[in-house]
Amino acid sequence: FSATRTHLLFANVILHMCCTCFEMKIAIERIVSSSKPHIYHDSGFSYRWNIPCILLPFISGSLVGYTVFYSGTPIALIFPSVVDLSTVLLNWFGIRHLGRRFDSLFHSNATLNARYQVKESIRVAKVMQPVYSVSMLLKIHCFNCGFSSVFLIVHCDFIKNAIYSMLGMKRSGKSSRIIPAISHDETTAAYFAMLYSSWN
Repeated sequence: FSATRTHLLFANVILHMCCTCFEMKIAIERIVSSSKPHIYHDSGFSYRWNIPCILLPFISGSLVGYTVFYSGTPIALIFPSVVDLSTVLLNWFGIRHLGRRFDSLFHSNATLNARYQVKESIRVAKVMQPVYSVSMLLKIHCFNCGFSSVFLIVHCDFIKNAIYSMLGMKRSGKSSRIIPAISHDETTAAYFAMLYSSWN
């Protein structure tokens, strides 16, 4: 059960990174498309840029998942949240940049098609802004719960022992320290001996 759970969490991190990186790719694409909108509109599929953008989420997700669930370093869960926040800020910057770009095209001799492409990019960026924000908040909440759980399980022996006990497993490792029992008479005798010594 533990191995299956680890594999599922590992796959979940990869899917999270894929969604996050593809969201950032959309935000970057809107900004890039405004530089030469008439050329971008007629261009085909670019293997030079799209293949790395497809492979990067899987590679980064695998690294984060391995670091968290196999190497025992839960701090790596912060990385997807940083990427989410960067996507929101990048899209906000993109909206402002596209607005300035549209104004410059509107007052120049740009073609109607070029102005339409930039206007459409602004519309898509504005629609995606609340989506990015809500997505970031939900992911941060989920990964905060995951980070707290993993951190406590890894570093708190009491919780770790309780989980092993709940699963019916015996934990191998450090043995608990055994404190020898001291009788009441021995404690009383030692107390009065110290008291007698202090009087003398």
